[in-house]
Amino acid sequence: RGWINMVNSYQKQALSTRLKIPLIYGIDAVHGHSNVVGATIFPQNIGLGCTNSPEVIEQVNHATAVEVAATGLHWTFSPCVTVPQDDRWGRQYEGFSESTDLVSRLTPAAIKGYENALSVFNGRKIAACAKHFIGDGGTTWETGSLNEGIHTYKIDRGDTRLSEQELRKVHLPPYQEAIKAGVKTIMISFNSWNGVKCHGSKFLINDLLKEELGFKGLVVTDWAGIDEIPGDYKSDIIISINAGIDLVMVPGSLYGQNHYKTFIKLLKESVQEGSIQMARIDDAVGRILGVKYDLGLFDDPYGK
Repeated sequence: RGWINMVNSYQKQALSTRLKIPLIYGIDAVHGHSNVVGATIFPQNIGLGCTNSPEVIEQVNHATAVEVAATGLHWTFSPCVTVPQDDRWGRQYEGFSESTDLVSRLTPAAIKGYENALSVFNGRKIAACAKHFIGDGGTTWETGSLNEGIHTYKIDRGDTRLSEQELRKVHLPPYQEAIKAGVKTIMISFNSWNGVKCHGSKFLINDLLKEELGFKGLVVTDWAGIDEIPGDYKSDIIISINAGIDLVMVPGSLYGQNHYKTFIKLLKESVQEGSIQMARIDDAVGRILGVKYDLGLFDDPYGK
C-alpha cells in the first residue's frame, strides 16, 4: 500500500500539469520484486540460466510482473541479457550464461514473462527493459572507469575491445531476440566499445539499435550514465541525446536533489542554440509517449 500511495502521489502531480502527461515509474525488479518486503525472491539470472528452460524463466518473470504491477509500478529494469566473458567482472551473475546461444534462447521468454503478464490485482501490464546495450560482459581487465573519484574499477564500466564482427557475434544476438519479442525499452551500458562510451555512441544507439535492428521503443540511460562521457555536463547531454538516448536517468543523490533542474536548463539551451535538433527531441518524446500509451497510462494512470 505504501508503494501505491507514493507512486500515485507522484502521478497526481504529473497529471496536474498543463499537458497532463502521466509519468512512468521504473524499478530494479531483477530477480523478483526485491525492494518490497514479502515479495517472492528468485535466483539471479546465472541461476535461472542453469535451468535451460524458457518455460521456467517466463513463469518466474510473470510472477515478478504481477507483484510489480500490484505495487502500482509500471516498469522493471530487467532482464539483463549480458553475455559475461570474464568471471572477474563481479557482475557476471546478472547474465544467464557465457553462451550467446543460450542467452539468446532464454531472452524472449524473459521479455514475454514480464510484458505479457496481467496483474490479477489491477489488470495492468508492465514494461521490460533489455540491458545493458552493449558489451557490458565483454570488458577488458584493467580498463575499468573512474567515476567522479567514487569508484575505481578494474573491469566494470571498462572498455570492450572487440572488432565489430565479434561484437555482433557475441553480444548482439540477445538484443535481436528481445526486439523480436517486443521489448518496450532498452538500457544503455556504462562500458565503452573500443574507447567510445556506449552512452555517447551514435553508431551503436541510432545506427545499429534503432535503424538497423528497427527498435521502436524507448532507449534509457543507466544511472548517471551520460556523466561518464568525456567533457562537461552540457556536452554530455548534447552527445548522448544526439547519439539516440530518449530518456535520461538523472540522479539526485549524487549531485543534489535539484540536479534535474540543471539537466532541464542545459537541455533547453542545447535545443535553442541548435546543438540538438527538435526532430531528435520529437523522436524521443514520441517513443516515451508510445510506451506510456502501450501500458494504458493515459486511460488509467493510478495504481490500485
